Amino acid sequence: MTKRLRVIAIVIGLLALFSGSSISAYNEESLSVTIIEGNNKSTANLTEAVSVEKLLELQGIEISEDDELNYALDYIVSDGDEIEIKHNIYVTIYYDGVPRMVRTTSLTVGELLKSLSSDYEDHEYYLQDDIKESTELEDGMTIELSSTLVREVTTYETVEKSIEYRDTDDLAEGTERVVQEGSDGLIEIVSEETYVGSQLSQTVEISREVVTEPVNCIIERGTATMVSTPAGDFKYSESLTVVATGYTQYDEGCTSTTATGTAAIRGAIAVDPSVIPLGSKIYVPGYGIGTAEDIEGAIEGYRIDLCYNSVNEAYAWGVQTVTVYILQ
Repeated sequence: MTKRLRVIAIVIGLLALFSGSSISAYNEESLSVTIIEGNNKSTANLTEAVSVEKLLELQGIEISEDDELNYALDYIVSDGDEIEIKHNIYVTIYYDGVPRMVRTTSLTVGELLKSLSSDYEDHEYYLQDDIKESTELEDGMTIELSSTLVREVTTYETVEKSIEYRDTDDLAEGTERVVQEGSDGLIEIVSEETYVGSQLSQTVEISREVVTEPVNCIIERGTATMVSTPAGDFKYSESLTVVATGYTQYDEGCTSTTATGTAAIRGAIAVDPSVIPLGSKIYVPGYGIGTAEDIEGAIEGYRIDLCYNSVNEAYAWGVQTVTVYILQ
């Protein structure tokens, strides 16, 4: 063999070697298959494509002829396939105590009852307390249904607050004042309700407990006779209609001192002591609050004189008939 032929042979051999390695590497590339068994999911990595039956054997998963698969047993799996298995199990359903055994591939209680809805479509049913529709089914499981539901419920009842009225002479008659808003009370009521189907057939009260006692609303009602003045509201013991005349210490027959020894200035009022006792506080609308401090010979009965500091003020008042109030 010539040198050139030996070189060609070596090249061909190397090509064959590398080509064979690539093919081998390709054949050994793994396949990833997902197996969904009920609510469990796992992944199987294979070095070669196999049938579903062989895959389950390799994974140690046993199935029966009643189980459901989404692929036939002789199907050759491909990369990315999802093999779903639903095992057929026995479940016993008690409806109002009457047993019924069923086979199902449902995964949850809700799926099973939905698949059997035609058998219960004319009935309302309730699950036992420890079973929910989301509960996973297990082989040999017992499910209790009841057409009658008894449940305990808690409700609350409001006890309205009472209104308590109190008379007070601190307020004018006909007026009111809230001194305590009060609050409603609350009662907790525990009852037992019985349903037949969807209809409430009976309610029995089990207990009744006061959670919060009501607090009375307290309102004061005025009993005092009062008059509003620029200086505020004042109680009065009597109101009189009198003829009032303005005067000053400068008038004829008057002095700078009243009969009780006080200064004859605005606020001093001359009265008939038999009608208005000396020392009485008097409110005269348009004049203000004064004191019965003076006596004049011309003042008899329901007449009063109102002292002013200036003649002009006294003339401005003149003589008026007014209702005055003897303050307490």
